[in-house]
Amino acid sequence: MSGVAVQSYALTVSAWLRWDAVERRLPLDPRSSVLEIGCGLGGLSQLLAERYPYAAVETDATAARAAHERVRPYGGTVLCGDTSALEADFHADVVCAFEVLEHIEDDRAALQDWRAHLTPGGRMIITAPAYPERFGPADARVGHWRRYDALTLAKLLRDAGLDEIEIRHYGGPVSFALDATRQRLATLDARRAPTDRTEATARSGRLLQPRGRLAARVTRILSYPAVLMARAFADRGAGLIAVGRRPD
Repeated sequence: MSGVAVQSYALTVSAWLRWDAVERRLPLDPRSSVLEIGCGLGGLSQLLAERYPYAAVETDATAARAAHERVRPYGGTVLCGDTSALEADFHADVVCAFEVLEHIEDDRAALQDWRAHLTPGGRMIITAPAYPERFGPADARVGHWRRYDALTLAKLLRDAGLDEIEIRHYGGPVSFALDATRQRLATLDARRAPTDRTEATARSGRLLQPRGRLAARVTRILSYPAVLMARAFADRGAGLIAVGRRPD
């Protein structure tokens, strides 16, 4: 994890595990432009906007406003909507979507749309929940259509016209424990689950977010051992990270 002020980042433990996997796959060149699809409240957005020219789209208006406030000091911008909110000729060197694809019914069409906004030679970075057999009440509660295995996700990226595809599990042992806990809590609290997937997706980005600097600091400190374990157990975890390149 980077050495910037701890209190700046309101991320969950799962998000810190995700960031550790994502950060190692980002471009070295700070001039590389980044487009994030479905940035939610902007937890990872701030980390990206500090490093690169950054733009994002987010369909939930409340989340889009919060994310924009986080990235605006770094020159980033967040538009409310999907990719149709972008200029027709908008392209980025990196297009990323973290825990978004599983919320979209037509994931093939979504990937093809996102690829269209990549510069030639640019890379797409996707994270998604792994192990379809682990689909449970927590997935339904946050509006997931599915979970993925590595072969299925790789084929989707190839079909979208990407090459040099890399698929890895991430999150290590702690991610399995977090996933199991979410499933159990969702089972116990099934009556509060939203019935509409759009509503569930909008709510998912706000669940369990640290509130305030102290909570953010404590969460990051608690996340550090989890990140170290994830690094020790490479290609293990309840999440998948996928990287694909748009051919020149």
